[in-house]
Amino acid sequence: MGMVIYNNLPAMSILNENNKNLKKATKAMGQLSLGEKIRNAGDDAATYAITEKMKGKIRAIDQCHANSDKGKSMLDLASAAVDEQVNIMKQVKVCALRATDGTYTDIDRATIQKEVAQMLDQSDTIAHQTTFNGIQLLNQRTLSRRDYWFDSSAPYKPNKDNTPVLTQAVGGKYKETMGTYYPLDSGMGYDQNSLHGGSNLTSLPSVGDWVWDSASNSVKQVTQDSTGTLLIGGTRVTVNGKSNPPGNPPDSSTNVKAPELDLRTTPPNVGSQVAISKKPSFDSSGNVLTETVTETPGSHVLSYFKPVADQVYGSGPSATELDFSALQGAVSSLGDLDGKGFSMECGGCQQFVTIMFDASSNETKRYEGSSGSPKPLSYVVGVAGVDMSDLSNSLMQTIFNGIAGSNKLPSATDTSATITSLHNIQLNYYASTGKFTISKNGPYIRFMNGIRGEMVEEDYYQPYQIKALQTDITSAQFTKVKLPTTTLDALFPAPGDRWDTDIASSDWPTKWPKGYDLLTEDEKKQRWAEEVWQYPVKIQKLDVDTCVATMEKANVFLSQVDQAIKFLLNSNTTLGAESARLNFTMDNLTTRSENETSAESVMRDTDVAKSYTDYMTSNILSQASQAMLAQANKNSQDVLSLLQ
Repeated sequence: MGMVIYNNLPAMSILNENNKNLKKATKAMGQLSLGEKIRNAGDDAATYAITEKMKGKIRAIDQCHANSDKGKSMLDLASAAVDEQVNIMKQVKVCALRATDGTYTDIDRATIQKEVAQMLDQSDTIAHQTTFNGIQLLNQRTLSRRDYWFDSSAPYKPNKDNTPVLTQAVGGKYKETMGTYYPLDSGMGYDQNSLHGGSNLTSLPSVGDWVWDSASNSVKQVTQDSTGTLLIGGTRVTVNGKSNPPGNPPDSSTNVKAPELDLRTTPPNVGSQVAISKKPSFDSSGNVLTETVTETPGSHVLSYFKPVADQVYGSGPSATELDFSALQGAVSSLGDLDGKGFSMECGGCQQFVTIMFDASSNETKRYEGSSGSPKPLSYVVGVAGVDMSDLSNSLMQTIFNGIAGSNKLPSATDTSATITSLHNIQLNYYASTGKFTISKNGPYIRFMNGIRGEMVEEDYYQPYQIKALQTDITSAQFTKVKLPTTTLDALFPAPGDRWDTDIASSDWPTKWPKGYDLLTEDEKKQRWAEEVWQYPVKIQKLDVDTCVATMEKANVFLSQVDQAIKFLLNSNTTLGAESARLNFTMDNLTTRSENETSAESVMRDTDVAKSYTDYMTSNILSQASQAMLAQANKNSQDVLSLLQ
């Protein structure tokens, strides 16, 4: 390169290298001072995003560890309180044993009663005052189920807003065909046009019978001549082994068969005609008799209807028509029907049946009152699927389908749709006329356009509460812990209490414990309930002020105390197990946090030795480049010497 002074290219090149060395030295100094290789997203965008996510996960794990630690403290506090209640009940049992002993007088028992009452009060106080961060631990409960029952003692109430749910259309006597629906064989019936000969007759037919003539392949009616001979179309009837007429030698051939029909291959339409039997009946002209196809109300099974007699209202068994026609203009939506209905009462025994509508369901449920003979009944009929465009007819069918269908009257085991066998109230629906009726024998039915009785809702509870401890980093992953209810009413439940702790059939063990072999089935269940079942057996309501006042009361109370101690021990065992579980949870969270931190450290933390080596290398190179930059600038000065 020539000697120039305008563009000092050597100096420019050396300056560029010097700047690079300074940048490397500065980056190494930053890594050494911060302790991290990546100071911002510009250093390494991908690693920055990955490690920041890992840091968030580590902080979340550490918070879950803190949650678990606090949860364990809560459980340990509850366990300590229950343990104190166990100690109290131990002393209460000692006092109860004293009160049951014959060496003590009732005056002594009165003194014992004072001590027992104070200890029971203290146990209840512990249950109500044990809190953690303001959370009640031992006096909460969990709703397990809601039961509904029919309170027949509630007085009659007209429908709200005077909605005319039911009006009586009967102004006098009228006739209604009564009878029975019979399902078609195989749901098809028989084809009346498929008449043919079946098997040969094995006995002689009677005069007037219709039989199949094997010679003409047609059906003919049996006649008889003056000699007593049975004929078909002028030909003598012959049946192998039978004599026709009597006294003649037995015939060796058969020329008559049983007329038969084939099953239909497709279901018939409602309103069409079908034969109902493989072996048909005939009219006077030899035509197959048929029945009109209809549907059984409620089940909609293809069937035919056989009338019994015309029943006349007001004379003998009566059919009373239920008229819902006024509803069409009285309600604008199914919600208007909700909770409304009608009641009917037997004029003989005064039993009443209530029909109440439920607009939120399509299901019909039956409830029985607790008193009365016969007991009152209530049917809650789901009308959610009722067709508003044809409210009257669809409501009639809904009631019939719900009550006379799967919910037979008065119970699911009945074989007939009668409200009670006592007075034979019968529901009837007639598809041909669209009429819905109630018929009965004996006294009249009195109708009320409103509700007599009412449905009552009762809540039942489990003696515990569930707490969810957030012990993992996603919302759906948590640890459930059960905190028992140890108030006096939970420790000493009475039969009328709404604790849902009775033993269900599925709770009994499939194999009884050892020592139960010589007991009866009832004794096995009683012993298992007292010794093993985790909840106290309901005996009688606890009276804190008189539970040991007499020897008899003390004996009953002693059994209750044993049940209370059993429940407390089971509860505390559960609390201890849950607390121990959280120890393992915290150990696992600590390990996870450590491993996540280790992985993040590999990607993010500064390797001090390497960064310091990089810094020293860049620093030395920077010093060398500065020296060379000075030399390059000196070369320009040397060029000036040529101009002197």
